[in-house]
Amino acid sequence: QRSNPEATPLLVSQDYLNSFVANMSKEELSEHIASIEPISTQVEKDFAVNQLKGKDEELMRQYFYNFWITRNDVDPELDWNKYYEQVKIANKLFSTGIKKGYATDRGRIYLRHGKPNTRSVFTSEPNAYPYEIWHYYKIDNFSNKRFVFYNPDVITNDYPLLHSDMQGYINYPQW
Repeated sequence: QRSNPEATPLLVSQDYLNSFVANMSKEELSEHIASIEPISTQVEKDFAVNQLKGKDEELMRQYFYNFWITRNDVDPELDWNKYYEQVKIANKLFSTGIKKGYATDRGRIYLRHGKPNTRSVFTSEPNAYPYEIWHYYKIDNFSNKRFVFYNPDVITNDYPLLHSDMQGYINYPQW
């Protein structure tokens, strides 16, 4: 196995010094890098974990800028600002006492797939924990997909994903 940080495809541009990331503090960078996890590829997630562990501010800055420039090479700041507005919404709706909204299961699904077409909330059904069913009419090439979240501790606002019929997510056929 070889490691050559100079040749990594995740760090493709040096323009970050004159970009929207230039004035971000180390704390802001850490928070922002953590917030893009829901839309990151596995390679990007692994790289981000290393950036957050290492706390090298310049590498964090470069990584964050390159994350967005690979998605919009003309105006990466525009895409970041649009996404960050969604992060703020996820934080407002889904934060718990100990987790930011983007770090919860509902927040991750919201950021990855957008607002559900329908959101059914069941808070006082007999013999059942509070739960929500999110229904998306269309996600990429898939139609009619649902996500079921439940609140097993009834105290926090953290509803873990219990079931989904979407490929790549936890699935319990009994549902």
